[in-house]
Amino acid sequence: AKQIQFLHTLQTFIVENGELTKKDLVSEPFTKLHTNGFLGLFNNQMQSEILEVTNQILHYA
Repeated sequence: AKQIQFLHTLQTFIVENGELTKKDLVSEPFTKLHTNGFLGLFNNQMQSEILEVTNQILHYA
């Protein structure tokens, strides 16, 4: 449930800010879901996949 909430938060963050850094993923608002942000919610493989997809979205935005 928190992982899906994270993805919704990620989508909102990108729409509102137009950018995203790795540092953002371990800061507010992502730390509201886990104290370590996305590092505490996903395993290494999923973290890499999220970063890859996010970078593609930002590249084409």
